[in-house]
Amino acid sequence: MVKVLAFIRWDDKTVEYAAAYEAIGKGEAAFLVLADSLIRTSMTIREAASVAIYIMSKVKEQVPDYGGNTDLVMLSQTGIETHVPTQHVKEIELHHLDIELRKHEEVMEESISRWLRQRRICFSDPC
Repeated sequence: MVKVLAFIRWDDKTVEYAAAYEAIGKGEAAFLVLADSLIRTSMTIREAASVAIYIMSKVKEQVPDYGGNTDLVMLSQTGIETHVPTQHVKEIELHHLDIELRKHEEVMEESISRWLRQRRICFSDPC
């Protein structure tokens, strides 16, 4: 299990991360690598939740025997907890996967086109 501890400062809509965040558990190393590249110093609460869900989905892919549902609880400035329902988390995970697949298709199409151009292979006129 990975538990994420983020040191944050809240205002009405923005989360500002202090100098550090931590992950505890089996997926700690994988989480920290992704967090270092994806967590920005200032993002909306919704962005932070989406990034956290994305990172956890990647950790579950990379860490053997690690998986299950991601539980997301957000704390307000007053300490009130908001639990994001598992179904919403799963929908966000599917949305992230859809974005990755579309990006992968674009990259593959460009790579194939470049390879064909380099070899002057054409399937239509003009080449």
